Amino acid sequence: MSNPARYHRAFVAAELAASQDESAQMSHLGHYELLLFKLKQDLDRLHHVESRRRKAQLKREMLPTYQPWVAGVLASGTGAQDAVLMRMLVWLLDVGDITAALDIGDYALRHALLAPDGFERATPCLIAEKVTASAQRNLNDGQPLDTEQLLRARSLLAGQDMPDKVKACLLKVVGHALRQDGTLTPVRVREAALNAMHEVNTRLAVWHRAQERAGTLALDAVPAEPGLIKRRQKEKALFESRE
Repeated sequence: MSNPARYHRAFVAAELAASQDESAQMSHLGHYELLLFKLKQDLDRLHHVESRRRKAQLKREMLPTYQPWVAGVLASGTGAQDAVLMRMLVWLLDVGDITAALDIGDYALRHALLAPDGFERATPCLIAEKVTASAQRNLNDGQPLDTEQLLRARSLLAGQDMPDKVKACLLKVVGHALRQDGTLTPVRVREAALNAMHEVNTRLAVWHRAQERAGTLALDAVPAEPGLIKRRQKEKALFESRE
């Protein structure tokens, strides 16, 4: 086919046929599947963007496409795992909309939903890290912190299992927010201390039950940390040298 005009007409015809085949395939998909298809396209687009700020801006532009679905799931959802919903949780935190993100986070924690593909952390840890990162960006930019929503995040995540460092970082930005508002009162400090004590007691109770089941409740049967063993050996050697 040496004639350029004929080549162009053949190319357009082939492209149109492919487009019609795709449309026919898409017509059999439900709303959720169509959103997943759209989400994959958006994720591919984001994958080619290096700038964090540019990615955040693109996500703000993309979010309205998915907001009706999110609202419907939160209003009448059954708690089924939802890839679109959980991805929107991440995007909302990335753009700094903690209020809308925690609406999803509350639902996700109540129904034990898993984090989106590509995230190895559990959902509570993911929420804590993303909320902390959002608050830290505000601090770095000299922007005020949303104390109400940070306290809400702390309340939602209370008792959830996550690395101690992650929880400590979240509590640190909560403390920044309270100082910012001038509301770090003795009552709030006491409340925070009581919450921390409650969490420690809860963990101790879990440990106690595990030891009972294992039959190693006696303290002598509990494996000591390597550092503690070394300290005890040094203390023993020092004591024996003085006899």
